[in-house]
Amino acid sequence: MKRMRKIAGCIAVCAALCFCCKMPAEAVELGLYGFVQQENGVMWRNYDGTWLKDSWLDVFGLKYHLDSNGYIQVGMTQVEGKTYYLYPEGTMATGWLQLPDGLYFFNADGTMAVDTVVGGYEIGSDGKAVSNSPLSQVVNTVIAAVTTPEMTNDEKLRACYQYIIDNCSYKRTYDTPAGDWTGTYALEMLTTGKGNCYRYAAGFAYLAKGLGYDVKVVTGTISAARGGVTPHGWVEIKIGDGWYIFDAEMQDAKGYDMYCKTYKNYPVKPLNKGTEWSVSF
Repeated sequence: MKRMRKIAGCIAVCAALCFCCKMPAEAVELGLYGFVQQENGVMWRNYDGTWLKDSWLDVFGLKYHLDSNGYIQVGMTQVEGKTYYLYPEGTMATGWLQLPDGLYFFNADGTMAVDTVVGGYEIGSDGKAVSNSPLSQVVNTVIAAVTTPEMTNDEKLRACYQYIIDNCSYKRTYDTPAGDWTGTYALEMLTTGKGNCYRYAAGFAYLAKGLGYDVKVVTGTISAARGGVTPHGWVEIKIGDGWYIFDAEMQDAKGYDMYCKTYKNYPVKPLNKGTEWSVSF
């Protein structure tokens, strides 16, 4: 197993731990307690000076695993017959995770899901989400190209959002979305790079869905340049307990920041919500 060479912010964590235990400040500088950078990786020194080995470690809600030699582990890791993914900084992954070789889901306890169905995806015995649809294949290809495992969830989402802006252009059509249209429009946008606001919205929505977010495409109206309102489409994504607006087409056209907005702070008004459309593979 590849061993991590450094952990960002380890001094800050050590400082907090030492403060709680009323240890002298110089203990932090000397690495006497907490994370310690060693020649072959990062280790955890206990309060009594011993090294933590072959064990899980919980630091402020972030979980790490140390191998039998006491080093923080990273990447796909087997612990007692179960598979976990540990980010490059050592923290345990949960939820959907797109890796170069496929899409995986890690349960709330960090274990990799196998031989089950999650969010409409069939997950095989190797932990990979299986879907033979052309749309899912295109989505996984784009996500693998623009994200890396060490990115945060927000960094991955921003990368996909920027991909739509950088690689797609507006093509006017006068169709009105009807029926189960979101997947068809998304595939068209992600393969041709051209489309109207509905296709911009659908394309980004499916990339966000591929990252594991709860996503909706919304149709409604927005203020028109010549007065009045005009039909428009955008995306809503659930982050935490709230739903937020993402409008790649309008940002591409107007240059405004349309990433993660609310209806209150959306830059172009009025934005009137009409119909919500579900997004699923």
